Amino acid sequence: GPPSSRCQAALALSMTLCIAGRTEEALLEGLDALARSREGEDPRAIGACLALLSKLYANAGFADAAAALNG
Repeated sequence: GPPSSRCQAALALSMTLCIAGRTEEALLEGLDALARSREGEDPRAIGACLALLSKLYANAGFADAAAALNG
């Protein structure tokens, strides 16, 4: 499918995994979503992915990585 659809699917899966407490897998899906959003050159999707990844990194105990994404 198109990058935007794959981005949305990866974001949804990432959020679901996060809720289930599977942080590492959520991070991987979040990174995949970011790659698809960049592939599709969608600024709103890129922002959403970065916001989610920042929260995921913070939840995983990587405050420096979270801060860098907010930077």
